Amino acid sequence: ARAREVMPGQLVVGPVTWDDGEVMRMDMSLPTEMRIGMFAWSADKIVTDAGQNAWQVKTRRYIALNGTHGVSGVIAEPESFRPMTSWFNHTVLGNTSAAYTPAEVKISHLGQGMEDTTIGFDGPVFDNEQAVYLIRRLPLAVGYKTTLPIMITFGGKQMQIPLTVLEKQTITVPAGEFECYKVDLVLEKIMHQTMWFSTDDAHLLVKLSADGIIGELASVAKQGSG
Repeated sequence: ARAREVMPGQLVVGPVTWDDGEVMRMDMSLPTEMRIGMFAWSADKIVTDAGQNAWQVKTRRYIALNGTHGVSGVIAEPESFRPMTSWFNHTVLGNTSAAYTPAEVKISHLGQGMEDTTIGFDGPVFDNEQAVYLIRRLPLAVGYKTTLPIMITFGGKQMQIPLTVLEKQTITVPAGEFECYKVDLVLEKIMHQTMWFSTDDAHLLVKLSADGIIGELASVAKQGSG
């Protein structure tokens, strides 16, 4: 019983928590509150060229402090949320595309002088560029723990990232006041990110803290069909 309290639970993907066409925009700042750019996440229902229903989730980034920008996205199966294809374009980290099967991912590095790679895996794997939406589909609750099997295509590696819901906190951001789950993602000596997701059914990403940058939700909107 004591062991179960500290061991991560099985990752179970729950229902979709967002509307078709949803866009979350987040202002990015330094700890000094100096605004340095913005991120935006969007989710759309699509039909692939093969006629399969899917979710397309995108991330857009712009950091004015150093002029970096990029766009990335994942096309994923609606129920399992397993990735089908993904892409990552960034002014510093380069351009990468990936094609997934149930057993492997084929990664192409575009114009970077890097060799294409194929990485095999056992069990479910999710693309790093859909991680925010993956977390939104988890059964978040105080004390909840799991491990995210994440494929970082631009780095050509898979990581097992422990996730822990620490507590509930009320957070005020430009988009308003939200009761949130405080979520920690920690890999010793590699990464430590903290995210706050709203406790309502939408599980909006309200705030994040990573690599010395603070992000705060500025708006949530629904884009039109165009």
